[in-house]
Amino acid sequence: MGNCCGQLAPSPAPKNRQQKAQRQHGWAATGVVALRDERLKELPVSIGDIGSKVTAIDATNNRISALPAFTGSLSRLQRLVLTKNDLDHLPPDLWRLSQLKVLVLDYNSISSLPAGLGELTLLERLSVAANNLSALPESVGRLARLRQLNVAKNQLREIPESIGSCSDLEDIDATDNYLQGIPMGLERLGRLRTLTLDKNSVASIPEGVLMYCTSLQTLSLQENPISMDQLQATAGYDLFEKRRKGKVDKAIASGVMLGSNTMAEAIERRT
Repeated sequence: MGNCCGQLAPSPAPKNRQQKAQRQHGWAATGVVALRDERLKELPVSIGDIGSKVTAIDATNNRISALPAFTGSLSRLQRLVLTKNDLDHLPPDLWRLSQLKVLVLDYNSISSLPAGLGELTLLERLSVAANNLSALPESVGRLARLRQLNVAKNQLREIPESIGSCSDLEDIDATDNYLQGIPMGLERLGRLRTLTLDKNSVASIPEGVLMYCTSLQTLSLQENPISMDQLQATAGYDLFEKRRKGKVDKAIASGVMLGSNTMAEAIERRT
């Protein structure tokens, strides 16, 4: 049957172009690029066309294997989330994202972080859990505004001493690595509230961490070769316990978690 108005429906190709144009206009208007679950193998080039307007990108759960060359030109980008992709490296000019505050790269295959990471001086949250990292760059110590660090489920054997210079750091999660100890530099983190080191090979805690991390409320050491008796014998433990009792629920006898048996025993010792 003919079209009574003499008009033809738009072809699929122009309609697709129109949708892309509308989407790009929305990105430019809001500054937010939302690309979750799009089956993308790369970030759209059109993002680079509006680079100065982009403040946030979330491309979680795609197949992106590398960041495009224009990434470093996103001068206003504050939030970059690329969880569950196929990234195995980061561009060396990542440091050019000078306004970046949140960088989330969990569940990729990244084997190293660029030394230029330390130039992201406004970064507040760095999450690189479930990658293939065997080390962190010393430059991480230059992240003076960093508040949250998640390096869980990697292959780390140590945390750099320079971490002690991240004076705003409040939360460290290094669960499921190969850590045999923690750096003395941590004792300089006066704002540190949570230190999670489950599933490592930590045999002792530096006494300075218990004495001088005056905001520390939760220290989790489950599945490590350190016993509650050893921890309690560490200089500074009494100070830590005193602080903890004043800050956490009195129904829990210990903010230190070493394992199910220890926790069961701790709960029985109600304060």
